[in-house]
Amino acid sequence: MSTISSPARAGVIRQARALSRLTAILIAGTFLLLAWPLALSLALGRPPAGWSNLTELVPPLVYLLGLVQLRSAFVSIAAGELFGSATRRALSRLGAAMLLGATLQVVVMPNLIFWLMERGEGGGLLRFDVAAFSVGAIGAGLLLIVRLFDAAGEMEAELDGIL
Repeated sequence: MSTISSPARAGVIRQARALSRLTAILIAGTFLLLAWPLALSLALGRPPAGWSNLTELVPPLVYLLGLVQLRSAFVSIAAGELFGSATRRALSRLGAAMLLGATLQVVVMPNLIFWLMERGEGGGLLRFDVAAFSVGAIGAGLLLIVRLFDAAGEMEAELDGIL
């Protein structure tokens, strides 16, 4: 049972369709930006630049997977599933990708570079990146919001059972 009025529901669906198309463009553009340097170095017959460049690709690849999940959520909403399981699942995976990408960007990758490439000389254990911290916090918040949607769905089912 939908509690959103028809004009509001139609507006949400229309916006989700537009955002789905925009997100598809962002996914393609992001993929090209990530793949271009590697493709160019392989085409020129040169190995990719140092390992640190490859380790710097991992967080953006995780963020790219997050964009794919965001598009999946938009597609579900555009299909009329505003609070359905596919939408909640996609939003949950998006939150996890944001949190994982930020953790990789701030903690894991700098430490890999620090210990494996620089042999523990100089540098620090964390790279303080306000944007990555913010993305991680938003991802964690999104995971909580999805849990709230799950709880609301359970309460709705319980109330429907009573009525």
